[in-house]
Amino acid sequence: MTAFLHNLLAVGEQVLILFALIGLGALSRVVRTMDDDAIRGATALLLNFVTPCLLIATFQRDYSHDQLATIGLAAAIGFAFHFISIALAYAFLHDSDPSRDTVLKFAVVFTNAGFMSLPLQKEVLGPDGVFCGAVIVGVFQILCWTFGVWLMGGRGTKLPLSKIAFNPGILGTAAALALFLSGIRLPPLLAKPCAMMGELNTPLAMVVIGYHLAGSHVSGVLHDRKAFIAMFLRLAVSPLAIVAMLAAFGHWDRTLLVASVIAASAPTAAITTMLAVQYKRDIALSVELVSFTTLASIISMPVVVALAETLLAR
Repeated sequence: MTAFLHNLLAVGEQVLILFALIGLGALSRVVRTMDDDAIRGATALLLNFVTPCLLIATFQRDYSHDQLATIGLAAAIGFAFHFISIALAYAFLHDSDPSRDTVLKFAVVFTNAGFMSLPLQKEVLGPDGVFCGAVIVGVFQILCWTFGVWLMGGRGTKLPLSKIAFNPGILGTAAALALFLSGIRLPPLLAKPCAMMGELNTPLAMVVIGYHLAGSHVSGVLHDRKAFIAMFLRLAVSPLAIVAMLAAFGHWDRTLLVASVIAASAPTAAITTMLAVQYKRDIALSVELVSFTTLASIISMPVVVALAETLLAR
């Protein structure tokens, strides 16, 4: 119990720091220092430049077989927790309205692996945590633009291959991996700006999330039983299933373990709403699920991560 409380306080402190930044984002909306256009620009900056720069800067390290093995394991865990989430969504969530059904399932499967997980991995684990988290973000991008689009769009939906190949997250991960595997180190004139840009990831992502939270309404999900099931699966059942899976395989490196559990315990991905808009699904439900799971994650993420550290450190 003492170890669990220690881990809970350590992770909880980092989550509270992130939510303080989220509060600043919410305040910026309330006092109107930022508007929708500014947030759209900030989001584009994050997706197209900041996060790719963070990934590239993190992968600027000496090649080793151990690090290559870590990449392989992180990718395997990333695919595993998405497949487990898919199984849970299809087993426990069924709605007669296809518009609601697809949003509920999507909300369980896809986490905010970029905006929420990478900042927490960085604060809790440092560059090594982002190293593992970046691989999982790559897995998320691949599955989101294949299975996720198929789920939201329905049968017969054409997969946007160009969005898979030229997605900034995929390109950033591919460039980071290519530099790592080839042993190429960026010259200081490029490496320093890249690292400085990457440092913006945590505060900028949190401000964007906070701005959107301040404009959202979560009252609808409070009276929606299936939405509650989806949130419970997303924030508790799915990440704890990953913990059980990792425990079954024995000892794991702490950084890889915690980075994976952080990614698996993150709230519903913001892209849920973007795809709901594109494919004319239940937009209001998607906004409520993203908002409510983000708020609830202030409690659920520290508990799940601390429990994982306590159980799997034995």
